[in-house]
Amino acid sequence: MFKLFLLSLLVISFSSNASVPFEIQEYESPYPGYLYGPKKEGDYPAIIFLHGSDGGNGDYYKSEGFNESNVGENSVAPQIARYYASQGFVTYALCYFDCKKNHKGFENYPPDNFNNIDIYEHVYKPLKWLKNSKFVNGSKVILWGGSKGAELSILLASHLSKLNKEDNQAYVVPDAVMSLSPSDRIGLASLKEDDGTLKTLYGEPSYRFKESVFKAWTPIDIEYYQGPLMINYMTQDPLWGYLIQPVVLYYKYLSIDITPLYFQIEEDLKFDDVYESYQKAPTDFLGQNFINFNFEGHVFVDQTKYEEAQKIQNFINAAFIHQVIKQ
Repeated sequence: MFKLFLLSLLVISFSSNASVPFEIQEYESPYPGYLYGPKKEGDYPAIIFLHGSDGGNGDYYKSEGFNESNVGENSVAPQIARYYASQGFVTYALCYFDCKKNHKGFENYPPDNFNNIDIYEHVYKPLKWLKNSKFVNGSKVILWGGSKGAELSILLASHLSKLNKEDNQAYVVPDAVMSLSPSDRIGLASLKEDDGTLKTLYGEPSYRFKESVFKAWTPIDIEYYQGPLMINYMTQDPLWGYLIQPVVLYYKYLSIDITPLYFQIEEDLKFDDVYESYQKAPTDFLGQNFINFNFEGHVFVDQTKYEEAQKIQNFINAAFIHQVIKQ
């Protein structure tokens, strides 16, 4: 699990703040999750982290090799959030389902399962609150999702953009989206049985947003979101397999005459070459970016097999965040 922290290590080289990490603290919020930020007062850019199918406690879905100690504040999203907070961000590891165990004051907070999740109440409202909070005060908010959270991040951003465009609404839209191993369509809902097994709920909605209902296999209309977007996906994904293809999202942009940056990272590409090339002529990541890592992994390149590739993944994502907050 510790390899996940490598995602953020290169943010330091891009940070506009001092290279010495900020002293951080956890703050209270009106929604379940872990809200961190520098102790020093100021208006900081923010990142909302959306967990995956591991849920808000980190153990709704247990992947192979699951460590029972990696739950609650030690689950993946809060750990990464604390690192980013030390680099000068307000970070919010938001819980949007399975929130009862380790989120004080939210013992009755729905939903318990990945089923019919009200993303207006449980994701959009926290996004709007954070954007206008004293911690951020209108500064940029990046929506970051991994796996199931990656799916949700692009679904929410695209749906808000669609409502604003077609229905003349004025919803707050994330200033940027980072989506690591997303699907191109909605995944199946599930129910956790008393014995801990997950039951697939065929035909049940996975998400809803007011009157809009999103059932499994509903395509995500990503082309409506035209803000800065960073998508990472692996050619060999042990969780998604070949059933779900993130490259479909790329072609949706092409269908409306937007050509995203597409780049494939191969095994012979070296980190030093990428770093030196970027220093000489920085790539513009402020559009839509699809980075295909021709390796095995889910959310992150498998570091045990492809350490060089994961360094490149870290660097590209750090460069994207740096450009967003500097824009």
